[in-house]
Amino acid sequence: MPDEEVGCLKLGNADESFYSAWSAITVGVADLDLAKKLWVEEFGMTVVSSLEVADTAAAGMWGIEPDEIRRQALLKTGEETAGMLHLVEFENPDEPVRKNANPYDLTPKNLDIYTDDLVSKLEHMLAKGYEFRTQEAHLINAPDGTSFREVHMFGHDDINVVLLEVVGKPKPFTSKGVAAVGPLVLIVPDVSAESDFFESIFLVDKLNENVFSDPKLIKAIGLPDGTVLNIHIWGRKGFDLGQLELIQYQGIEGDNLYPRAKPKSLGLLHLCYVIPDNSLLIDRLAQQGVDVVRHGVVDSIHGKCDVISFYSPAGLRIEVYELQEYKK
Repeated sequence: MPDEEVGCLKLGNADESFYSAWSAITVGVADLDLAKKLWVEEFGMTVVSSLEVADTAAAGMWGIEPDEIRRQALLKTGEETAGMLHLVEFENPDEPVRKNANPYDLTPKNLDIYTDDLVSKLEHMLAKGYEFRTQEAHLINAPDGTSFREVHMFGHDDINVVLLEVVGKPKPFTSKGVAAVGPLVLIVPDVSAESDFFESIFLVDKLNENVFSDPKLIKAIGLPDGTVLNIHIWGRKGFDLGQLELIQYQGIEGDNLYPRAKPKSLGLLHLCYVIPDNSLLIDRLAQQGVDVVRHGVVDSIHGKCDVISFYSPAGLRIEVYELQEYKK
């Protein structure tokens, strides 16, 4: 099997670090053109590939009819191959995953988008008619010394888009001053169990761990006063995109919305890893007693791949695509 540089990640038999940054998050959309207006026109992401026909392979994996998938697009930042967006437009879609959700409900919640100048980006987005939970970009100092600003935007299909500026840390920004997607934010019932799962299966690095109770942050998120956030951030050290931010809220309990996160729902649905070899990962899944569904070799928007799927402890669906070009 050859080695190949893919973005900042090196693929090869001897190095499993490509597991530690997820490749794409699948997002159900009612209108693909409207979604691309945000991600391509406003944020500067580029279209990697697209499908304008019914997708028999994806439909089979997702348990829906092929003609219920209308169009798809895979988007990325520059040459990066982690943190991509897989947008899927469904025919007669189901309701959004987060319809009428509380900020603290258990669900895939946020797409965190890095920006180089949050104040200017916020002004620009407001002028374009985009709506935000708050219009204040306060500087917040984390217990570990990190300083950041963030605002929460109401995105298409009831997704929550967080614009995030980390002070003094450059990112692989697009021409629009954006790097996407950084962390995928998951609200989970047990942050330790979810962390243990991703660490043992995907060999992720713990990038950060913090407990937040700053009233400015609590207000920005829309949480009740007194809520405490226990946050673990996982990914690959030195790599900004394709991270996981696992959050357990203390002092309040939400409804479990993970069962809603499936095609043909709208919003954040499932996580995808595109890798050159899945044999060791399958061994680890077996050792952990994780139920795995084998979908076989399919032609997908990611290429010709051998696909498996399974679920995290919180209920997040994960699909792993083994690229067949590396099996020659």
